[in-house]
Amino acid sequence: AEGTPLDADQMFQDAGKPDQNNVRAVDLQDPKLRSKIASLLRTAVIDDVEIAKFVDGLVDSQFQGSMDTLKTFGLYNPEQPQEGDVPAPTMEQAKEILARQVTSEQLEVIKKMEKPSLQLIPVTSMARYATALDSYKPMEGQNDAYVSDWHEKAFVRADERDGVKDNTIIGWRIAVTEGAKEPKLLEGDDASRTLRERGQWFAQEYAKKGVSGVDLKRILALMMDSLKDGTPMNDCWKQDGTWTFVNGEPEENGDVSGVGWLDRSHRVFLNEDSADSRDDRARLRASVVVEVPKAA
Repeated sequence: AEGTPLDADQMFQDAGKPDQNNVRAVDLQDPKLRSKIASLLRTAVIDDVEIAKFVDGLVDSQFQGSMDTLKTFGLYNPEQPQEGDVPAPTMEQAKEILARQVTSEQLEVIKKMEKPSLQLIPVTSMARYATALDSYKPMEGQNDAYVSDWHEKAFVRADERDGVKDNTIIGWRIAVTEGAKEPKLLEGDDASRTLRERGQWFAQEYAKKGVSGVDLKRILALMMDSLKDGTPMNDCWKQDGTWTFVNGEPEENGDVSGVGWLDRSHRVFLNEDSADSRDDRARLRASVVVEVPKAA
């Protein structure tokens, strides 16, 4: 059937016409090659089964919580969507999309996360995200988020990158992101290096595995999730506190994006830092993100 993986016998079947064979005619009778390919095919099937099993468990346990966060902050409500919003994927659709798109290398990174967090990410304006962030304040004395001028411009760049024209949801992404509130340094990360050097190291180490850092949408969705349960993440001024280096957003004018919680002023902050600076509180978060296919 279409889409069914071939086994080794099928791979080495002589179709009678060289241009229709899966391997060269000279290799049809090569037992070593047949054995090697059979092993690779078995491994691929095992990987697919493992990915599907992991995805099912993750989505079953976290899908509703991710959707509840969107509803709590008014970012998206499936029962009362804003006019023109593209509907969110269902739980079953999320399972199918992740099982189809997540690779074994990405799964390996996900399994090393302290807290793999499923995220439903609406592709809409950053203004809609910022409004949602300030619309629900569960922390005592909580103030509106601080958004620097640099980040106001970063919002514009993000909207242009995503093809967003207004506050309508034009699509969806599903991500599995490091969701620990005060994450440890990634293995191989070196806090004595500059933020620029750390960002370059991350890109070199993780891009080849299909893994990115967080962008502003994913980090704000994570922040909303942490506020919802009453313990803000990245409380940078407490002992051993951290902030997130948002390396999914590009460096601009020598600065990079940072997001965290300032308990002394009871607010989320979006503030830039010099790419040449060093800060052992800065943390990089690994994230695997896939696009939800748009309906025909």
